[in-house]
Amino acid sequence: MDLLIKALEHSDNDRRLKRAERTVWISQYEIGGVIAGSVEVIHLLQEARNCFVEAHYIATLMLATAVIEHLISNKLLQISKAKYGISFERAIEIAREEKIFSSDLLDSADKLRQLRNPFAHLKPGNHESTLANRFVAQKRHPIAVVEDDAKEAVVAMYGYFDCALISE
Repeated sequence: MDLLIKALEHSDNDRRLKRAERTVWISQYEIGGVIAGSVEVIHLLQEARNCFVEAHYIATLMLATAVIEHLISNKLLQISKAKYGISFERAIEIAREEKIFSSDLLDSADKLRQLRNPFAHLKPGNHESTLANRFVAQKRHPIAVVEDDAKEAVVAMYGYFDCALISE
C-alpha cells in the first residue's frame, strides 16, 4: 500500500499544473447561484466538468453531448414537437425547423453528435468521424484532437444550458 500511495503522490504532482490550467479554463463557463432542473442534466453537466478537469476528454465529449441532447429534446417536448425517445439527429432537425436555438448552437450540436457517434456506435474504419481518421487528417496527436473536441463540447454545453435557463 505504501508504494501505491507514493506512486499516486508522484502522479498527482506531475498532473497538478495541467489540472489547474483546465480548472481555470472551464471556470469561465460555470454558472453561479442555485440552479434547479433535471437531476440528470445537472449531474451530467457536473460530471462533464469533472471529466474535463481530469483530462478525460472523450468522456467530456460524451457527457456534454448528452446534456445538449437532453436540453434540446426537453424543449421539443415542452412545445409538443417531439416524444420521448427522439433521436438526437432528428431533435436537431426539428429544433432548426422551429428556430428554437440559434443556428450556431444547432450547428455545434450536430458537429458534436457526429464526433460522438464513433465512440457511441461502432463505425467502419474508413468513417470520416473516427478518431483515427481525424487525427491522421489533422496531422495532430489524438489527445490534442480529443482535447479540442472536449473544449468545443463544453462551450456548446454551457451555451445550451444558458439558453435553457433564460427560456425557463
